[in-house]
Amino acid sequence: MNQISQQIFGYSDRFSVSPGESLSFKVSCEGVTRYDASLVKLRHGFTGEAGPGFLEAPVESSFEGSYEGIQHVCQPGSYVEITDSQGLLRSPNGLVIEAYVYPTLPQGTRSGNFGAYHVTQNSIESDSGLQAILGNWSVASCAGYALVLEEGRPTFIWGADGETRKVSLATPLNAHQWYRVIVNVKSDAGTVCLEQTPIDNIMNRLSASASALRAESRTVQYGARMTESQHPFRIGALARQQDGRWLANAAYNGKIGGVRIL
Repeated sequence: MNQISQQIFGYSDRFSVSPGESLSFKVSCEGVTRYDASLVKLRHGFTGEAGPGFLEAPVESSFEGSYEGIQHVCQPGSYVEITDSQGLLRSPNGLVIEAYVYPTLPQGTRSGNFGAYHVTQNSIESDSGLQAILGNWSVASCAGYALVLEEGRPTFIWGADGETRKVSLATPLNAHQWYRVIVNVKSDAGTVCLEQTPIDNIMNRLSASASALRAESRTVQYGARMTESQHPFRIGALARQQDGRWLANAAYNGKIGGVRIL
């Protein structure tokens, strides 16, 4: 039988306060249904034999009492969210997307489940090999689009009439190297063009590994009508909804700059 460990984690929202100021504590419980909270004055914290032991004195407080133990799951992944009140970014149709990327862990992710995906022709399944550069892709409805790294390879994903489509480049990006990645969705031609160009700058032009890098591009027909997404448009992660909240999804490892969408 598996034993559920009982642990309480907590931290204060500020390191210190002056008299009259407020201090808030954030508490998460694992295997604990209720816990008691009180305020004490620490008189001595050393528990070794050379001292008097751990000593504390109770201090009357307004929050003293019993509280329900709730587990709050950590949701890693930072991002920029763009307000799109006019819906200009809901569909990739006709857009030119450009971003400079500097991956630091292109063929992996940080530990934990970030809700990344494995892309097939008709579905997307959970996978740890995808990092989002930008987009508003919706897994549940196969809608919207995203520029991502899939196992390190630049990949553009979009939804078309309920199906998942993608175009990927063959070569994974090198870590700690700047690239310019461009997606051009041409409505008149019905094509999606994805290309990457290694950036030659003062930081890497003397690097043997960087000098061997080559630009790469691929163009495919996108066929069916592209499906709009109502998900938030983000840079550095995608969005997934859980318990009424939009959480970070498929978090990117590295730097992103020079983002332009035309």
